[in-house]
Amino acid sequence: MRPYVEVCQKQAQGADKYLVPGTRSRIWRRNQLMRMLPYLPGKGMVRRMTEKAASAITLPEHTRQDARRPAQPA
Repeated sequence: MRPYVEVCQKQAQGADKYLVPGTRSRIWRRNQLMRMLPYLPGKGMVRRMTEKAASAITLPEHTRQDARRPAQPA
């Protein structure tokens, strides 16, 4: 699980200032960029970054019976 967490944390570095802008003008700029994103040439890069983080982990298969059992402490 640790490698997955590291990939996600690396991708999120610096995102706090973008996701929670400190001024009205930065909020406006962020919102405008989000509206324009589908039309920009680099839109595939954002999708690839998201997919890279989402697919950085392989989860074990579980049966319905496994889901009913409480998790055991590690």
